[in-house]
Amino acid sequence: MLFSKLELLDIYNNGTLGEGLTVGPIANESGTWVANTPTINTSLLNSNAFGSTTPITEYFEQKPYRRTYLVLNASNGQEYTYSYNGKSGLYAPILWTGTHSGNRYPPVVGGDGVLYQQSNYLSSNTIARGAVSGWKVGTPFISLTTLNKNMAIDEPFAISGGGNVIYRNQHSDFSFASFDISTPSCGSANPACLTANSTSREWTHFTNNDLETIIPLYNQAYTGLDPLNNPCSDPWDKFQAFGCINGFYGKHGNQNPAVPYKSSDTITRVYMHRGNSIIVWRPGTDTRIAKDKASTIQTQDSVSIPSTIELKNRLDAEIQKILAAGHLKPGFLGTGITQSILSEHVWGPPRGGYWDHPFDTFYTLIRSLPHLTASRQQEVKNYLLSEFTNFPPYQYDYIGWRDGAWREPYLVMPDVSSDLASLPPLTSAGNFRGWSFNPQSFYALWKYAEVMQYSQAQALSLFNASKSKLNTVPADSILLELPYVHNSYI
Repeated sequence: MLFSKLELLDIYNNGTLGEGLTVGPIANESGTWVANTPTINTSLLNSNAFGSTTPITEYFEQKPYRRTYLVLNASNGQEYTYSYNGKSGLYAPILWTGTHSGNRYPPVVGGDGVLYQQSNYLSSNTIARGAVSGWKVGTPFISLTTLNKNMAIDEPFAISGGGNVIYRNQHSDFSFASFDISTPSCGSANPACLTANSTSREWTHFTNNDLETIIPLYNQAYTGLDPLNNPCSDPWDKFQAFGCINGFYGKHGNQNPAVPYKSSDTITRVYMHRGNSIIVWRPGTDTRIAKDKASTIQTQDSVSIPSTIELKNRLDAEIQKILAAGHLKPGFLGTGITQSILSEHVWGPPRGGYWDHPFDTFYTLIRSLPHLTASRQQEVKNYLLSEFTNFPPYQYDYIGWRDGAWREPYLVMPDVSSDLASLPPLTSAGNFRGWSFNPQSFYALWKYAEVMQYSQAQALSLFNASKSKLNTVPADSILLELPYVHNSYI
């Protein structure tokens, strides 16, 4: 999601270009794709009345660390780059597409030898748009395969191919479509195509979640519910299971692709996994036949369980890393849908991350103490004393990014490093219905006073220093709606 926003700003003039401007000018670049295929030259800018795009090739020249589509040379394992129009070392002109976390979906080689993948190539003021496009390897040209301009790049496709047909499954059982790569799509560089019947090359097999109507109860084995009579109040929550808005992210991320297969009866069928069911499509029939559920096959894996000593040694090794690093920043990684949900409720810096509150470090290290040697316990207590002195949990609600060592095993982008000075620890970092100051801080303070063997007078002094941050427990309606809030007060 971070890259979706960053590339909207950097490629599409801060998201001010309106809807539907292609990232580069449209042309008809020749290639192994079918003649008259409309293409986009991603090495040139495109303009409208609101401003201009940034060419993708230029974008990756300026910020090569932003690339998320890596192509390796099979002969030597090095990253593949190409030369074009006097410039060398150019990267694949493919921007990020995908949801809140995880990797992007891999490309597929079409029957025409072209590499097809979901691409970001259309402007928007909110979330950039794009669909499946081909890339002419060794050039900045990508192809336009559809005129559909409503496909948000944070809604991933699972792409597959068979013969001259490319299939795409969209998130959340939302849609399934296919198109024929042996016939060019329409585009402004080929005006005659605009009047053609698009169903002659592009087919939408279901959309807008109407699979529920086509195959009633197809996903009952996934949700355990009748999908048309789901008790969740929010219609989007019918994609969740086990708790509506408090359930997991459902089916919005990467999907399984459609699998075309011609069997011995010479009929080509398309198989797909949707709603915990295997669905088979075939031409020329409207018959719906429900098959028996697959039987459960019992298996027994040989799992090597580490010994208690081995686990303690692993824990000790990780503790040593923390002690050696000193004060640590929060974890710079996505936490999935919770980050997006919390951003709707909380003002201030992004929340929902790992170790962004002093409580996290105190709670984790204190829990480790019984499993450490006496000498390591003392080192951890010294570390906690330093943390308590500099970042007391009763004072700070957000640890900030200005101070401390990185936790990550990878290099952090320069964009992030340059902003660190403006992200210090904060005494208040959010306000939503659950709390104005994280109540788990008080649990951390209690455990800290316990392991540091505070006297009654010391404990009272600590309580007096922190009691002003105590929240009024929210109404029962909120505790029922948001169980993670309820748990935080226990």
